[in-house]
This record gives sequence, structure tokens and C-alpha cells, in this order.
Amino acid sequence: MFFIIDNVVNTIITKLNSIKNIGFIRNWIIVVLICYSSLNIYIDSIMVGSGFEKGLNYWYINMDEEAENWGLKCEGELMIIRMIE
Repeated sequence: MFFIIDNVVNTIITKLNSIKNIGFIRNWIIVVLICYSSLNIYIDSIMVGSGFEKGLNYWYINMDEEAENWGLKCEGELMIIRMIE
């Protein structure tokens, strides 16, 4: 099994070495990835703090209004840590 994997890897390496423009292609791929990442970081920095407004994403849900629309009556309390007395 190792012999087959070794032959496949060696074949791929020799074919890649025969391509003359591999360095040029690699550099352009790196440039495209850096530009894409920079654009994502820029857009995320613009949108910071506005994700909880209505209509922007799924984080904004008015639970009381939704319960009223569906005819639910919710009674209860949220307890994060219960202290033993």
C-alpha cells in the first residue's frame, strides 16, 4: 500500500515540476486569497455592533411579541445559577 501511495505522490510532484508557470499561478492564488480575506475583515469591521437590529440577521427576535402572535402565555423565570440556601 505504501508503495502505491509513494508512486502517486512522486508522479504528482514530477508533473507539477514540469509546469513552467507554477510559481506565477501560486503567487496569483496567494494574492487572490489575501484580497478576499482583507475584504471580509473590512466588511466585518464595518458591521460590528449592528447585528442585533431588526432585519439584519436572525439574532433579533422579540420573544414576547412572537409568543403573543402564536397565542402562548409564558410564565417563568430564567435562573442561571441556583444557590442552595
